[in-house]
Amino acid sequence: MIAPAAADQAGSQAIQATEYTPLLTASGMNGTGSDSRMATMSIAARETRTILAASSHLFVGSALQAIISMSQIASSGHLGRSELAGIGLAHMVVILTGYPVAFSVLSCFETCASQAFTSTQPHLVGGYFIRALQIQWILGLVLGALWFSAEPLLTFIFHGTNPTVVAMAMSYLRWYFVPFMVFANFLCAKQVLYAQGITYPLPYLTFIGAVATLTGQYLFVFSPYFSLGVRGIALGNGLSYLVMLLATLWIIYRHD
Repeated sequence: MIAPAAADQAGSQAIQATEYTPLLTASGMNGTGSDSRMATMSIAARETRTILAASSHLFVGSALQAIISMSQIASSGHLGRSELAGIGLAHMVVILTGYPVAFSVLSCFETCASQAFTSTQPHLVGGYFIRALQIQWILGLVLGALWFSAEPLLTFIFHGTNPTVVAMAMSYLRWYFVPFMVFANFLCAKQVLYAQGITYPLPYLTFIGAVATLTGQYLFVFSPYFSLGVRGIALGNGLSYLVMLLATLWIIYRHD
């Protein structure tokens, strides 16, 4: 027999939803006939509204994130063929070497943060976040050494490529290293919100980032005050990543 105190505790735990709570609650399946079907439909409708409300923020945010990537291609295309080819070559290096560093740490942090928030020690999310940033920057030191010294390797691999294109790619990689690391940190900061089920700030964050990107592209690439070429494109992206990272950290601080 279950003691009254244990029964009250079990009842209070049953009210709180956890990762083990079934999507269709048992109360909706106990009835028979039309009552059971209506309860099931009501639960399904409520879950659908919840999923759509959360995913709509992610959809809008992803669409705005695409603007940031498109602005970079458009800016490099206006500079010339060599600049466009150089940035394309640089992004090949980023995808092959940089993305594994950023997204491997992000995947581990995503799992740990979600488990920590639903456990009895949700404050561990912050600890995991700091560890993820530390690991990213430690791996980033190796990544930076590779990017800054990759010119002989790129020249050897793409021996038939115009040397100007390789030079453009190296210039972009050297100026894009810090912005890329800020981007990786922003992904982890965003995951802190996702682990808590907070998705509504994403459209606002990416909108601010898109505005910062367009402003940075004009200021560093086309403005007569700087006119940095491919270096300006890297700095423009870095400006948007930094703005989004700071805004995300501010939201995390407000929710704490």
